[in-house]
Amino acid sequence: SNLKSFIVPNRVETIEQKAFNGCSYLREISIPKSVTTMGANAFGGCSRLKDVYYEGTEDEWKQISGRSTIPSSATIHYNADPSITRVLPPPRVQSPTTLL
Repeated sequence: SNLKSFIVPNRVETIEQKAFNGCSYLREISIPKSVTTMGANAFGGCSRLKDVYYEGTEDEWKQISGRSTIPSSATIHYNADPSITRVLPPPRVQSPTTLL
């Protein structure tokens, strides 16, 4: 996929396993405080992911189950404004709180 940046919509609580798997051009993503779970390999193959803009605090980030799926080379920016990345077409959503 040619996806380079993405804003996870507010109210999403779960980023499902392999949601961004294979998005090798993804460089930045904004994640709202509402996210509490990231599935296995949610960011598998996202080798160019450099910046994660998280709306919450570092302590809140540490409470997210599965956050280790983010590549270790990415920088987590806490207390970030989610509007900093470019707006892209809406994602596929299974329910108002789950990103596929």
